[in-house]
Formats: sequence, C-alpha cells, structure tokens
Amino acid sequence: MLLQRLRAIDAQDDKLTNIMDVVGEFGTFQRRLVALNFIPNFLASFFMFADIFLFTPQKPYCNTSWILAVDSNLTEAEQMNLTLPRAPNGSFLTCLMYVPVEWDLPSIIQFGLNHTDSCQNGWIYPEMKRRSLINEFDLVCGGEPNKEIVHTMFLAGLLTGAFFFGFITDKLGRYPTILLSLLELMIFGFGTAFVSSFNQYIFFRFCVSQAVVGYAISSSALLTEWLMGMYRAYAFILGHCFFAMGVVFLTGLAYSLPHWRLLFLLGGTPIFPLICYIWILPESPRWLIMKGKLEEAKQVLCYAAGVNKKTIPLSLLDKLQLPGKKVASASILDFYSNKDLRKLTLVMCSIWFAVGCNYYMLGLKIKELGVDIYLTQVIPGMMEVPARLCCIFLIEQLKRRRTLIVTLFQGAIMCFLSLTLPSELKSLLVLITLLGEFNLAASITMFYIYTSELLPTVLRATGLGLVSLVWAVGGISSLTLVSQNIAILAIILCCLSALVALFYCSSMPETQDQPLPDTLEHIAPHTRSISEELSNEDMLSDDVTEEAAKNTILNARIIFKPQLTVPAALEVAPECKAAGAPGPGDRPGGARGGPGVSARWSAATVRPREGLTEPRAAGSSAAMAERAARHCCLGWDFSTQQVKVVAVDAELSVFYEDSVHFDRDLVEFGTQGGVHVHKDGLTVTSPVLMWVQALDIILEKMKASGFDFSQVLALSGAGQQHGSVYWKTGASQVLTSLSPDLPLREQLQACFSISDCPVWMDSSTAAQCRQLEAAVGGAQALSRLTGSRAYERFTGNQIAKIYQQNPEAYSHTERISLVSSFAASVFLGSYSPVDYSDGSGMNLLQIQDKVWSQACLGACAPRLEEKLGRPVPSCSVVGAISSYFVQRYGFPPECKVVAFTGDNPASLAGMRLEEGDIAVSLGTSDTLFLWLQEPTPALEGHIFCNPVDPQHYMALLCFKNGSLMREKIRDESASASWSKFSKALQSTEMGNGGNLGFYFDVMEITPEIIGRHRFSAENHEVSAFPQDVEIRALIEGQFMAKKIHAEALGYRVMPKTKILATGGASHNRDLLQVLADVFGAPVYVIDTANSACVGSAYRAFHGLAAGTDMPFAEIVKLAPNPRLVATPTPGASQVYEALLQRT
Repeated sequence: MLLQRLRAIDAQDDKLTNIMDVVGEFGTFQRRLVALNFIPNFLASFFMFADIFLFTPQKPYCNTSWILAVDSNLTEAEQMNLTLPRAPNGSFLTCLMYVPVEWDLPSIIQFGLNHTDSCQNGWIYPEMKRRSLINEFDLVCGGEPNKEIVHTMFLAGLLTGAFFFGFITDKLGRYPTILLSLLELMIFGFGTAFVSSFNQYIFFRFCVSQAVVGYAISSSALLTEWLMGMYRAYAFILGHCFFAMGVVFLTGLAYSLPHWRLLFLLGGTPIFPLICYIWILPESPRWLIMKGKLEEAKQVLCYAAGVNKKTIPLSLLDKLQLPGKKVASASILDFYSNKDLRKLTLVMCSIWFAVGCNYYMLGLKIKELGVDIYLTQVIPGMMEVPARLCCIFLIEQLKRRRTLIVTLFQGAIMCFLSLTLPSELKSLLVLITLLGEFNLAASITMFYIYTSELLPTVLRATGLGLVSLVWAVGGISSLTLVSQNIAILAIILCCLSALVALFYCSSMPETQDQPLPDTLEHIAPHTRSISEELSNEDMLSDDVTEEAAKNTILNARIIFKPQLTVPAALEVAPECKAAGAPGPGDRPGGARGGPGVSARWSAATVRPREGLTEPRAAGSSAAMAERAARHCCLGWDFSTQQVKVVAVDAELSVFYEDSVHFDRDLVEFGTQGGVHVHKDGLTVTSPVLMWVQALDIILEKMKASGFDFSQVLALSGAGQQHGSVYWKTGASQVLTSLSPDLPLREQLQACFSISDCPVWMDSSTAAQCRQLEAAVGGAQALSRLTGSRAYERFTGNQIAKIYQQNPEAYSHTERISLVSSFAASVFLGSYSPVDYSDGSGMNLLQIQDKVWSQACLGACAPRLEEKLGRPVPSCSVVGAISSYFVQRYGFPPECKVVAFTGDNPASLAGMRLEEGDIAVSLGTSDTLFLWLQEPTPALEGHIFCNPVDPQHYMALLCFKNGSLMREKIRDESASASWSKFSKALQSTEMGNGGNLGFYFDVMEITPEIIGRHRFSAENHEVSAFPQDVEIRALIEGQFMAKKIHAEALGYRVMPKTKILATGGASHNRDLLQVLADVFGAPVYVIDTANSACVGSAYRAFHGLAAGTDMPFAEIVKLAPNPRLVATPTPGASQVYEALLQRT
C-alpha cells in the first residue's frame, strides 16, 4: 500500500511521543541523563579556554650566560649591563645582545662591547612568576605570531570537528560519538601537559577543539531526543551554566598554579571517571528507530521506563514500526537537494555566523582594553551563569523565537557600541562589552535549543555540525579583522550580520510545544501564521462553512418551494425530551468568514448602531406584511467572525437573513478576524461579551425592521466548535432573572470567570494533549473512545490548560459551555446542555455510549462532569424561550429552544445528507462530510454523533493540498490553462496506465506527509511523469486518497449513495467525472448558502416534529434536488479497485 508506506514515515512521532509520555517527561532517568552532561560541559570549557592563560606577557632578554665563563661571580644586573644594549630611554633591548668576545672582564669593562646581534642562545625571563608557553617555547622576538597560529588552528579544529562529528553522530549514533569525543578529549586534553614542542601543542589544541565541538553536537542531539518540552530547554540551560562555571574554575586554577603543565594535569584529571559513561549512557531511541534498529529502541525505552519505575504497555511498543528506506538513507547531500532543509539551513547559518562573529568580537575587544586577564575571564564567566538562567524566565514568557530575537538584538547593539566608542572611555567600554557578552551568551544557549528542535532526527547532528562550522567561520572572520586592525570592516561585519540574523529570526517558526521533527518531510515550517496553521478539524469547519466567498463549500442562497405543514400539536420524542445541563464544546467555527449580510426583507424604522449596515428593502409593504405573518423557525450561527441569523418559514423558504460582523461592527473589542491572537502566536481567544453584544444588536435590528417575533415556533443554532465559555459562580441566577428593560451585555458582563475564552484557532495545549492521550493508553485508544485523537483546539485540552494555569478562575466556574450551548443558554435563560454531536468533538464524550468518559474527565480537571452537565441528543428541545425575549421582543412564550450544535454538524443538516451520502468541498483545502452507520475511529479524521439521527454518525476529513495543489500542477503541466487541464483528463485513460501520484506541497494532515511521490505501474518511485499523465495522476491520487481514508473511518459506498460536490473545482465536469469513477457513485452539485444557519433552522423544525416520528429527511424532502453532473463510467470500478489495493 503506497500511502501506508508514505504514512509509516510520519506515524512514528505520535507513537514514540505516547511512549515517552508513559516513560515520564522528567523522571529519574532523564534527571540522571542531564546530570551526566554537567561534568563534560564543565571540562569542555576548561580545555577550550585554557590557552588564554598560557600566553601571559613576558619581558624577555637575550641569554648572555657566555660572560659567566669570563667571571662566574657577576650578578644578574652586572651581566645584563655588560652584554645587553640599551634603548634611547635607557632600558635594555629585549631582542638584541652584544656579540660575544674572547676578552677578559677588565677589558670588557674598560672598552665595552659595540657589535650587536640577535639573541643566539635563547632568552631569559628575569621577571618570570610562572611557567607559561611564552617562556617554555620562547615565543618572543619574532615568535609572537605563533600565538595567533594557536587560535587559528583551534578554530580550524572546530571547523573540521563540527563537520566530522556531526556526520558520524548521525551515521554511527549519539552514544558512540559521545564516547569517541570524550576519549579524544582525554587523550589530547590531559595529554597536552606532556607535549615536548610547540608544534605538538598546536596539534593537540586542534584535536581538543574537535573533541569539544564533537561532544557539544552529539550530547545536544541526545538530550533533544530524550527530553520533552520545557525540560529540554532547562537541560540545555543548565549544561551551558556548567560550561560557564568551568571558565571560572579554570581562571582560579590558572591563577594559583605556577606551571602551565600542572594546569592540564590537575584540571584534566576529572575526565578519567567519565570512562563509566560506557556503561551508563543511553542511545537515542529516536535515532535507533530512524536507523531501523527497532528492537534496540524498545530495549532502551523499557530500560528508561524501569529506571523511572514505569511500565510501557506492550500495545504501545508493538505500534512502533520501521521507517521507510527513504528516511533511513537521508544524507548530508539533502542539505542541498531538499528545498525546505536548504532554506532552513541557510537561515540558521546566517544567524549562527552573526552570533559567532559578534561573540568573538566582544571577547577580543575586552582583551584590547588592557584589563587584567584573570578578571576578563572570571567576570564574564560569572555573568554568563545568570545570563543563561535568565533564559528560563524569558522562554516561559516569550517562547524560543522572541527570546532569541531580544538577546541577539541587545548583544549586537553592545557589540556595535564597543567598536565605535572612543578608547578613552575605558570603564564604559568594559561595561558595554560585558553586557554584550551577557546577552550573546544567552543567545548561544537559546539558539542551541532552537536549532536542535528545528532539525530532523535523521540529520540533526549533521545540521548542528554545519551551523557550528559557520559559527567558527564567524569567529575566524572577527579574529582576522581585529588582528589586522581594520576597525571599519569589523563594524560593518558586526552590524550587517546582526541585521540579517534579526531579519531571519523574525521569520523563523516557533518550536516551543511543537513536536520534534524526525524526517525531512517534517521540517516544513512547524508553525505558520494563524491563517495558515489550521490543524485537521480547524480547517474542516472553517473551509467548509466559511469558504463561501471562495466557492469552497456552499455558494448561493437556498430557495425552497415545498408546502410543509407544521403539526398543530408538537410533542417531543422520548429520546429528545427537554434537558437542562450544559457541556463543553468542540469543533471549529462554521461560517467564520465573509462580510456581514444585511437584513433582507424590510426597511429599518430605527437607525441601527453607528457603523452597522441597515436592513435593505426586499419587496412591497404588503409582501412584507404577508411574510411577517408566516410561522417560522430561526437558525443562528455564532461563528468566528460574525453572528448570523436566518428565518425559514413553514414552506422552508429563507425569507430573512442578517448578521453582525465583529471586526467591522464591534470595533471596540479590538479583534482581528473575530479573535485576539496572543503574543506567543499560539493562544487565540475571543471576548464572550462581544458575542453577547452582537446578539443584542442583531435582535434590535430585527425588531427595528419589523420582524414579527410572535410567529417564531422554535429556534436552534450553531457555534464555532472547540470554543468554550466559563460561567462564573452565580451566573445562573442572573440568567433566570434577566430584566427586559436592559440589554443582555449590561446584565451578563460580570457572569464569566474568563472574559476572553479559547476558540478553535488556539494551538497552545500540546502538553495537555499528550497528557490526555497517555491517560487513556495512547492516541488510537483516545480516538476509539471519543472519535478523534487529541487535538490542541479540542475543548477538553483547553479546559485542562485553564485548570493548570488559572486554577483560581477554574474554581470560580460553576458551568462550562461550548459556544453552541452558551448561545442556547442565553435564549433559554438557564444553562443549556451540550448536544451529542458538538460534544463528541471535545475528546471527552464516549461516542458509542454517549456519556462523558470518566478517564478523560479525570485527566483534564477535577469536578469537570459537574461543570459540564449531562449531554443530550441533538434533536432535544431543551426548553421554552426565556421570558426576557418574550417581554423585550415579543417571542411567544411557547417558542421552543432546540439544542444548539456545532457549525459542521449544522452544515451537514443544511446540505441534507442522508445515509451513505458524501459531501466533497473542493476548495483551497478539500473537505469530506460523511454519513456513517458503523464508524471505525482512526488517527486521521474525526467522527461525531450525527446531528439529525442519534443512532448514526458523521465524519469529517480534511486535505490541505486541494485547489492550490491543482492550480500548481495546472500551471506546470497545462500552461496555466484549465482548458488544457481538462483536455489532459479527457485524453488519458482511466487508471492512468497504472501510474499513481500523491502530491503534497504543504504538509498534509490526512495523512501527515509532505512532498511529491510518483509511482510507476510496477510500484517503483519515479521522479517525473509526462504532463498529461501528471495531471491525471494528481486528480486520481487525490480522490483515491479520499476514498481510502473515508473507508478507514467505516464509510462504504451504497447503491443509493450520492456525492454532493461543492466549491470552486466543482465547476470542472471532467474533474467530477474522475470523482464519480473513483467512488463508483453519481456526483451532484447544489447551490446553497449559510448552510450552518439554514441547517439550524431545519433542526429547529425537526425538534418540533420529533414527536410525530417524522425523520429529518421527511422534514426537508421537498427542498430542491441537487443537479446530476456525472455518473460512473462502465468498467471504472474494476480499474480503480486494482489501483486502490496498491494505494
């Protein structure tokens, strides 16, 4: 199965994450692993910076001991006075001596020596206090450049080590590379104490720098892959703190020891106990899985769980699978050939270059200021500890990306000032330089975390090696410019690199609380803007109901002609009796988009609130009066961007519609797209009072337009799914005692314990999702139980976050509603229950038993069942309308409130799907609505209780690569012409000669795959197809993938199945012919608008008629039929059955 083969590449992450949750996020095993990183980091900084103290300035003089052969009783002062020439200022010259002569001492004293030469027998150091490399190897009088050679060779070691160790870490594993780097550090670090020449010392320093960067890369990869969430950041920060402490320790030891060899002997001794790492250090399970070593991965995971005193269920372990061959064979060449990885690497390299350049520039600058060498190390070293600890606070408040931007910006400013201020301001320059090092030290720590989380497991270490190499290049560049004393170029390099780095930082994705990428396919941007980053069902509801403006789902108003008589006596079916307890909600909002629609039937007699669109006349006053006398039901939609209402009469004609658009009509709430996006880019909320005030406004507009509320028999509605509302203790008393003299907002403004409530666009609950899945045995177990795996937008996870982060508000909450049940509660004047359909998208409702899952409730928050209330069937009449609306607007007291539901279930009702039918929205993304009888929940897609038949179910599937993908292939293979695109479909045979293609230019969500994958008739992956074959491969692949995933959820094509196609692509008849052929069912098109509103009105009629045993289909049977546009081609079923088996 080709899709299964591609999906296997991506399925590991969720399964491994579930296992890691069971192992424990930060148990004894993880704490021990972090602690094992401390000593090597401590020693790494010791060996890395040791040579700073080995080149302390020495004042040499030529060795003129030859004169002692003339008279051995000469004092040192007399010897120097007789044998060394003086400078004009009277001081002895350091690099010249008088040429030896064969005279006796009196002659030398009497006549003096006149002929000078360079030092012939070495040098002496009369003022020497400690033994250093300078006096050990006489690095004076022309030997000074050797000091720069040491620095250059050290950086060269970083370059080669970064490349070499990065490569072998991904090739051989994290564990052996760590051991190899420690062995190299042991041999060449400790062994430096025994070098016999300066060239040997240079070589040893070269090897030490390789080992240091090798350990940094391999240990970073290991920690990244073993730790999760904030614990990963804490581990990096603490490790870097020990690195800084190593510098302080080195400074103290160097100051107290008289010989440089003792420094390496004593300081390097602690490395020998690290031999025990052979037995106690683990390998990364992620790396093992990516390399196909599944059994070893299971063993190390079980060992970790054992140390943490946990047990991994065998069912979870058995779900781990070997990755595809393509994953295991990832190589360094992918940094060039893979477009996403290449782009990501270039961005990271530019930032690392800037950090390396500025950091080294500051280090070199402080040395130029003439500050004591010991102070220049111990003070920055001590400052770097709090600098890195500050990162803990910063990332909790600003996340990774913004923290990096802040620290890098401040560090770059300090670097610029240190290079431009005059040297006379020495004290100020020292302060600025230290502050710069403070910020850049934090930047280095943050970017190590950030880079490790951005890179995929298969090439994480290689990527870390590559950026470390670039960091070293930045250091070499700054060293070159400073040593050449080219100040202007140093300033330009510092500023330009920092500006480029800051620009790129601002465009980088956030990685906090995001899954760790394992494969090349996972590195498409983790986090997009809110408008792009729509997860499975976020897109579902939004694309379905809101893409009306894009022709994505429902394009025009419904015009009904049936003559349906409303029963005189309306009773409620036993399973749909009124109930009174609310519950949380789920799925994303339906008709979010589009501008507000003006009321369409009568001119307003009272001017609406400023800025609102006035209702427009739509007929004579006689016609208006006639319509006003009609019995009707109201359908409401509380979507993301607006509140809508339609009135549907007994003939099922929509005769009134109106809306209030939040951004345009309620500007005082300051929303964009109806929401507030918080600074972290993940938290998204909406003000509850905005919805309340919108309801006030729209009812006043209806009243002003002459709408006759006395004719309303019932009302129902839809709400954006996932959104939740938190009623404060005492709010129920306010609801039951509303004064008709005051607007709703004025009376309800103090009724909510959380004023800005989370909505479906929120994606800040990754940790709560993992906790919920772990509590029930994994993602698949949760999906079987509640219809979906854990999603960040789902209300259960949002409630868990609020309980964990705002326990006081949670404790003051007496009832939690969904947006749908919140709206129903306002009309009811008491708490309305959650309906089965909207509630089944919360990760809390057992969809088979239709009760709250105790395991899920317990994993989210205490006393949650009490706060949610009992869920009820979607056709339930939850009560009569509140007396507030009777007295203020003239609703009849007997007007019924039918349970509100989510916008997607309401849209299914609006499209009038029946058992076996499919609705396919062919828009920017493609969305499937399915009517199911026996669902089989899976990790992909979502199953809800059916909103119009409590015994059946509905499912939603969303595919991101919809029309935009079709347009790309059209542009590439059909010269941007839909006509040529259609001709290609007409000219190629069904089945495409066995050629299959799956095209995902953006990360797909069903399944989670990216890239273009083409397969020949022999199932060999190929790089390209001919243009006409490419077009058919795209369309057939898209529709076969849809059918496979629909069948995975339990869907089966039935003899009476109809496919309802909507959206922009539904106008292409050749494309719809392929759809009919693949599914083996006729395809219809229908023109509808405001499906959630209209579906809610239908459901209101259905709720009233339920006592007559009249099914929903009977209620709407006289609505206009869809138009048939394509029927299956004879023989198509045999062709596609064979292809589907391969797919």
